[in-house]
Amino acid sequence: MLDALDKQIIIALSEELPITTEPFKEISNQLNIPLETLLHRLGQLQAFGYLKRISPILNHYKTKYIHNAMTAWIVPQHQLAVTLQVMQSNMNISHIYERVTYEDWPYNVFGMIHGTSEAEVREIIDEISHKAAIQDFVVLYTEKQWKKTSPCITTLID
Repeated sequence: MLDALDKQIIIALSEELPITTEPFKEISNQLNIPLETLLHRLGQLQAFGYLKRISPILNHYKTKYIHNAMTAWIVPQHQLAVTLQVMQSNMNISHIYERVTYEDWPYNVFGMIHGTSEAEVREIIDEISHKAAIQDFVVLYTEKQWKKTSPCITTLID
């Protein structure tokens, strides 16, 4: 069960982390607790499944990577490991999912590809197709970015 300090830590982590060499030190100072206590609590939150990971989120629309496409692939089970390895090794792919298939939608692997141009995105798709020997896919280009919002963290942990 989460106590008041755990909730304060989760709320602090859900806000923008300070850009510094010691972000956890700044959070521990903000919460008025020793750094060792914060790190211990983070370990406990992870061990109990409350915290999956702490990682940066890049707003790629503020970079030169403004062309995006969700690719959906039909990958036979015997080629799945190789295909996923090829996709995971490409730094321009931010999301990879395996999904169940349906009679009218046979695609089981999805990857979100980002590039500086539509041509670059197409090159990445062609490279994946060639390296993984997968020819059955569709490309769904992003037409409009809708506002992304996060849930209010305080209502989730109360």
